[in-house]
Amino acid sequence: LAMATMDIIKHAGEKSDEITIRGITLSMFDIDAVNLDAGRFWSESEHAAGRDVCVVGSDILENLFNEAPPERAVGQEVRIAGRTFQIVGVAEKKGKIFGFSRDSLIYIPYTSYQKLYGARDSLVVFIVRPGNPDYNKDCVISNARAFSSDVTCNSLRPASVCPVWSRDCASR
Repeated sequence: LAMATMDIIKHAGEKSDEITIRGITLSMFDIDAVNLDAGRFWSESEHAAGRDVCVVGSDILENLFNEAPPERAVGQEVRIAGRTFQIVGVAEKKGKIFGFSRDSLIYIPYTSYQKLYGARDSLVVFIVRPGNPDYNKDCVISNARAFSSDVTCNSLRPASVCPVWSRDCASR
């Protein structure tokens, strides 16, 4: 799952406008092919608890941390919508596409995003390929129901759009 909005980010008297805040589940790091220059991704327990932790893009270091090396940003704090988030990781630079930076963003746990911005009516979804041997319908439905009680078995066929996928689903 992934949700996004734009917001102002602050750190030690500095601020940066129009930063993309992405509330995601851990599996989205793999889907988005995010690698880290420093630090770590948040843990399953941090995600479940809605901890205020984040992974920042390299533009955040340039704009708010005076181009500090990634290792120095880990453990620092940024303010998003008036709440303090601890930086646990710094994503590798992805560069620009069509003139737009792909590094001017902050990833936060989906559960933290919901607390900060509320639930939204639309979500980013991804496709589960038909015949995928790792597909576990019961696991996907269970994960989806953790976010919405309205999920039905008919809406989650292997060939359909899948609202939630977890690394755990492949191992069950």
